[in-house]
This record gives sequence, structure tokens and C-alpha cells, in this order.
Amino acid sequence: MADIEELKKKIVIGSRILYNEGICGKFPFGHLSARHPDGDKFIISYKGHGEGRHVGDVVMEDLQVLDLEGNFVEGTFKEFYDEIFAHSEIYKARPDVMSVSHVHPPVAKAICTTDAEIIPIVGAGTNLEAGVKKFEHPSGTRLIGTKEDGVLLAQCLGNGKAVAIRGFAIDVVGTSVEDAVTSSIGLEEAAKMLVTARQFGTPKRFGKFSMSPRPPGSPPGPESRGSLLWIYYVKRLADSKWAINL
Repeated sequence: MADIEELKKKIVIGSRILYNEGICGKFPFGHLSARHPDGDKFIISYKGHGEGRHVGDVVMEDLQVLDLEGNFVEGTFKEFYDEIFAHSEIYKARPDVMSVSHVHPPVAKAICTTDAEIIPIVGAGTNLEAGVKKFEHPSGTRLIGTKEDGVLLAQCLGNGKAVAIRGFAIDVVGTSVEDAVTSSIGLEEAAKMLVTARQFGTPKRFGKFSMSPRPPGSPPGPESRGSLLWIYYVKRLADSKWAINL
């Protein structure tokens, strides 16, 4: 039970970080989920758009548990929304995925409406070396409205890190909430850098980023760049109007 509570806290914090860092654009839209420790369920926040709320307002009471068929299991069920199938079908197709971030990063989303590819040219976004897959529904709709739509989206994502629903949103997957959140931010930063670099010439792909080994006897610290970034964004959140005590 303690593990579930900690996971829920990370979803609340991660949701607020996404909003605080502008990864939802100028919109109230976006949601973050995590695979339940049982494996066959996931935890996600409700949208609350009709109440004038947004992802930066998420609190513990907003979280609900659904099974991988999209059925409600527990929580304060306030609103059902079709996009849950984007989450549920990715979890079904990808046992390695522990978290899904459904966001609206403005620059990355704009690039994904074109034939251009987002490539990492600086440290930001280097875990997205496979690029962003681009999903277009056969019917032309921009939304994931049914379980069948979710299946098609998961198939388009394949083994990738991110998939863009062209003209609508981008889903970023992670091995943890921290990974999904920091990767979503890294994607937008990589997109901004790419747009800037193209004004001066042809950007060159940045190699895979790795942290140097710690010298013997060093005090323990974050094991990955993603962990460092999570700590940084948590601190930025604490200094913002979206800070929350959990």
C-alpha cells in the first residue's frame, strides 16, 4: 500500500511539473498515468476541464485506478474520457512501459504536423534517438476515441519512446513516472533547439548521452541523468505557484 501511495504522489507531482514546465502548452489538457504495481491496472488522473481545472491542479483525490480494458476499479470517479485507451493499450502492448505522459508540447507538436523529424542535437532528448512516430487515424480523426483506436496508436508506437497524434498531442512512455515526465520535457527542449539550429545551418545528430562513472569513495547520488533532472524539476515546482505538500 505504501508503494501505491508513493506512486500516486509521483503522478501528482509529475502532472504539476508538466504544467509548470509548459509541456501542456497554453491549454488545460494533458494527463499522466503509471502502471499499477499489480501490473494489470494503471493509475491516472481525471481531466476536470469542465470544472476549469488543468493538469497543474491535480491532487491525490483526482486519481483513479482502471484495468487494462479501461474499466473503473477504484477512486473518485469524476469523469470518463476516451483517451484512457491511449494509455491502456500501450500498457497492454508494452510490458516494459511503467508510465505514459499524454501532453501538448507546442514546438514538438508543430514539427510533428510536418514531414520533418525531431532529432536530438544537444543533450536534451537524447533518449529519443528513435525519433517520434507519427500516428494518423485512417478516418482522419485526431482523437483516440475507442479501444480500437488505442490499439492502432500502440502499434504505431511499437518499441519507440514517443508517438505523435498528428495535430493533437504526443504520448511519451517511460520506465518510470520520472522517466516519462523528464523525457516529455526533453522532447520539447530538443524540438526548440532543432528549430533554432536550422536558422544557422544543418543540425547534426547528438550522440547518446551517458553520465561519467562516480569516482571510488564518492557519496551516493542519482544513477542517471533523468534522476538528476527529476530532482531539478521537483525543486522548480516547489518554487512555483503549482507547489503542493504531499
